[in-house]
Amino acid sequence: MPAPLRRLVTGVDTEGRSTIKQDAPVTIFYDLETLGGLEASAIWEVQTPLTELTADGDPLTPLTLQPPSGAIRFSRVTIPPESAANHAEEAIVAEIAERVPSILQAMDPERGIGMHQTDTIDLGYVVSGAVDLVLEDGSRTTLKAGDSYVQLGTWHAWHNAYDEPCVFVVAMIRRAE
Repeated sequence: MPAPLRRLVTGVDTEGRSTIKQDAPVTIFYDLETLGGLEASAIWEVQTPLTELTADGDPLTPLTLQPPSGAIRFSRVTIPPESAANHAEEAIVAEIAERVPSILQAMDPERGIGMHQTDTIDLGYVVSGAVDLVLEDGSRTTLKAGDSYVQLGTWHAWHNAYDEPCVFVVAMIRRAE
């Protein structure tokens, strides 16, 4: 698993100069042990449209799969190798239901294992490792460190059949309802 995240937030001091307003670890996250340590950390979250650049961006807790209506969430996600998930499907579903039930609400097992859909545009960048993006039409594309993706609210799944965890960062932009 990657090291804990450090979040640095800049701002303006009382004299109007740029300064560090916050330097602290990210504390809003979930990890799923039954999936071998799948982890998602919410780094920053803001409502749109932005009316000012000084808006607070601390993510809400408990963390959900997607940001609230009309918000942008910046996150880090770690998908461990599938070989690390050594639990039965019942145990996996039970842990998800207990810790992050919004994942189950976005899933459709009839479409395939892990297949889910969010009401977001996702702008992602793979930092390390590799992961396969699986789409509803059966296509499977490998993304490696340095690759980026734009996910336009379609049904998809992530599968890591490789030897190391895949770490990516993603900005999820949710339309206002």
